Amino acid sequence: MNVQSAPRASQALPHYPSFASVIEATRPTLPIYVLHPARFRTAVARFLESFPGTTMYAVKANPVAHVLDQIYEAGIRHFDTASLAEIELIRGRYPDSTCHFMAPVRIPGEAGAAWRQHGLTDFVVDCDPELDKLLAETEGGKDLRIFVRIATPLGGPCSSCRANSAPRRPMPHGS
Repeated sequence: MNVQSAPRASQALPHYPSFASVIEATRPTLPIYVLHPARFRTAVARFLESFPGTTMYAVKANPVAHVLDQIYEAGIRHFDTASLAEIELIRGRYPDSTCHFMAPVRIPGEAGAAWRQHGLTDFVVDCDPELDKLLAETEGGKDLRIFVRIATPLGGPCSSCRANSAPRRPMPHGS
């Protein structure tokens, strides 16, 4: 097992044979990361073998460099990113990876920057105003793959524009 006390990718992680030995050796006063590289590899391999779709890791779940490295080294090449900063982190660290901008409500200009500067083509929206903003920032969205979150009877998206998301026009074909 590997341990990290601070999220610095440049630090080599010490190795310990057990949780007890970590606690005995470090006497931590703050939370620490305990990583199991073999368990990462096993879990990712099992998921990749069993899941028929594209497997993505949500960067916001744990953006610590050592965790991202474990995910990448185990075979994940698609990342669910929720901000331009996350896209830049992943693109800078893993140039051969694919980022998907899966935040339905974005800071104005971020979708356009992700599209122009990083070549992203996968985006999610959950209401008309966000679709309009996305299309405006990407010159009409011609080459985009847009995922649409929809409300269901048992719940739905939780966003700042839900009250304004009643359908007012059909989705344009080819967008």
